[in-house]
Amino acid sequence: MLVPAFISSYGVENYGLFSLGLSIIAFLIILIRFGFETSILRSSSSGLPQVIEQVLTAKVTILFFTCPLFLAYCYFFWPDRSAAIIISLYLIVLFEVFSLSHAFIVLKKAHILTLLGVVKFVLLLVLCAFLIDHLTVQLFTLFYALSLAAVNVIQYLVLSKIVSFSFHYEWNTALSAIKSSKHYFGSKAASLLTDKLFLIVCGFLLTPALFAKLDVALKVFSFAIMGPMILTGILLSRISNGVQKKRYIIYLLVPIFLSASIVLATYFFRVEISAFFKIELVEEISVVLFLVIVTVVSLVIGELILIHRGKAKSNSISSQISLLLLLLVSLFIYFFNVELNVVDLLWLLTGIKSFEVILKAKYAAS
Repeated sequence: MLVPAFISSYGVENYGLFSLGLSIIAFLIILIRFGFETSILRSSSSGLPQVIEQVLTAKVTILFFTCPLFLAYCYFFWPDRSAAIIISLYLIVLFEVFSLSHAFIVLKKAHILTLLGVVKFVLLLVLCAFLIDHLTVQLFTLFYALSLAAVNVIQYLVLSKIVSFSFHYEWNTALSAIKSSKHYFGSKAASLLTDKLFLIVCGFLLTPALFAKLDVALKVFSFAIMGPMILTGILLSRISNGVQKKRYIIYLLVPIFLSASIVLATYFFRVEISAFFKIELVEEISVVLFLVIVTVVSLVIGELILIHRGKAKSNSISSQISLLLLLLVSLFIYFFNVELNVVDLLWLLTGIKSFEVILKAKYAAS
């Protein structure tokens, strides 16, 4: 909904800058979340208030230390003419502190997340369908960030009515929460960081127009893995409380079968999807679908096998090696000026993700 409306109103190059800004914001958000979602999912209803208090304190701490990183990037790399775009988008990072969505899954109130998702959809629908033609790209970005921030605040207020918790900042509490979540961050979050770091590096390699094409292809990827990711989180919460072996095997297979169904449907409609986004993406989508399967397999092995068996550290190591490999390859491409198109870059990311799957499978088999 957002992408075609934005491209029609502001052009491909402006969308390239907007999407690059969102990639940087997403990178910072992953750092702030620091795997706390898994810590919340593994908690019980009775222990949830204490976990929430710890997570809030830790998020504020990480926000404080990542702010200079953001400012340094803006000063040295972001175009001055588009400063308003990246500053407005940073509001999303600030209000990420209030995002505690996984607590609703622990409370078995996932329907509240669905309602909040509807609220966010309506806000973005109004913005894209009725206001976009009357706003400058700078004002649109500001209203977009405020819409997402508002949903996080509503989520926080609703949760505070259901769970009795309070926020009192303590440095030791923050350090304790960060320490207990470091392996979760090293696995799930580091895996996501691989994608975001990949996009940020591509921002140096590609023109805004080509970056827009890459970003839209990865939007298809994100949409395709959304269902399997949510399902895996729910299944992790269930198997943490104990499950029979036969049902456990079914739990392992369900996210993979779901992703395979989504991949087939996306492949058959790839031409229509390309037309919807107003960018030629048929070849890129075909590569992205391989990436979807590989990513879901990596997620299942990491979340439902390694973490379930108490091997969060092994899962963390696999994702960190993958991240390091991506960083080294990206630096090689950047400094040696290797020319790659969007399809080549997508195959590169798929190959690195496949290597991560092999590492996780090796740890699972040991």
